[in-house]
Amino acid sequence: MLLRKIAFALSLFLSVLSSAFSAEDKKNGFDFYYVFEGAYDFASEFRTGGDHFSLINGLYGGIEMRSSMHADYKLSLPLGQNMLVSDSNITFGTVLELSPITVKPGVSVSLNPFPFLSFSAGAEIGTGWNMLSFEGMCVFNKNPDAPKYDRLNPFDRFYYNFWARGTFMFDTGAITGGDWSHFLFVATCTMFNNGLSGCGAGDLYKWQATGNYASGLQYLASFVIGYQMPLRLYRVGIMSDVSAHFNSSDFGEFDKTYDGSFVFISASPFAQLRITPKDNLYLLADIKSRRSFSEPRIDAPSEPYLHTVGREWFLERIGIRYEHMF
Repeated sequence: MLLRKIAFALSLFLSVLSSAFSAEDKKNGFDFYYVFEGAYDFASEFRTGGDHFSLINGLYGGIEMRSSMHADYKLSLPLGQNMLVSDSNITFGTVLELSPITVKPGVSVSLNPFPFLSFSAGAEIGTGWNMLSFEGMCVFNKNPDAPKYDRLNPFDRFYYNFWARGTFMFDTGAITGGDWSHFLFVATCTMFNNGLSGCGAGDLYKWQATGNYASGLQYLASFVIGYQMPLRLYRVGIMSDVSAHFNSSDFGEFDKTYDGSFVFISASPFAQLRITPKDNLYLLADIKSRRSFSEPRIDAPSEPYLHTVGREWFLERIGIRYEHMF
């Protein structure tokens, strides 16, 4: 059993969605909220060959969980009384994320000049530890005969993530009015540079029990179509995202065979339940793609020495996110 990292896209999207189309007009000042994220992973068979689908071959493939405390401060900007800029603001955010095997604080700033446009940037730094068979932070041991990950102690090295994001969002209900006219559209592009300190090109690492990461500049593009209703079932929709490294050379000597420029694609139907005005529950199913190899896969540490020849689609997980506003 592996405790694996919740997809970055899931956390990013739900954060954007929960704030982009808020029903309440938040005033200047602080907002404090708690978030719990969890997922149940299915086991799926790794098949060899070109592009194909992989079916579930086991009901249990792992669990994922983490929680975080957030503190945001919103400050209105004096850009005028025009309807396009009257609600413009800048928001400063802090977060402390804790999982059973990692801790990661972060800071961010978000500029919201128009109701449909937002620009954000932030930084995170963290460290991890090992608990039983769960590995929070490791480095790859380059041994073709017996590849493995060597465990690190807390504060031996640090995980870092620096990111910048632009978001376009549109709600048809803002034009037509009415409780049943809210079709939602969100497009987000994030550039981020994350990695493990001390790792150069070709130095792979493991973070939050998921391995074969390489440090370097990457992108994540997310697209959302949703519908909002005046019900307890508040929103439904589907999200799709694509992500990859800008430079395949981040994988060093593994680039040519492992395909350092491989593009990950996912499609995720979701639903949001408004339990109370201060409590929201999000549900999501994650259908993703991963590398398909010409050789049989033994385990994750063996992958960098295999040859990528296609794309394998599979149902990865069912995820939840619970938010409570204080």
